[in-house]
Amino acid sequence: MNVSGWQRRQKMMKAFKADLIYGAGGTTKTSDIGWAALWYYQHTGKKSRLVSGDGGGWEPVQPLVDQGINEKPWAIGLWPSRVLKPSRRC
Repeated sequence: MNVSGWQRRQKMMKAFKADLIYGAGGTTKTSDIGWAALWYYQHTGKKSRLVSGDGGGWEPVQPLVDQGINEKPWAIGLWPSRVLKPSRRC
């Protein structure tokens, strides 16, 4: 049975999931992400990745990184290519 390119893309799209959490500073967004990552790891055994767009830091989830539950966070603002940076805030 031959699988078409469209079917392969559909299968790949189902393999990835991303969530966006935004809000005012000091509202425990990063800590909440840490709790969600821990829950996900406990239920699936899979790691999570934090991609930060505001440069606020990820100190609340550093213990999860140290334990191997989260991969090392990415800070979009530190990426070298301007094409990959958001052009404006939400």
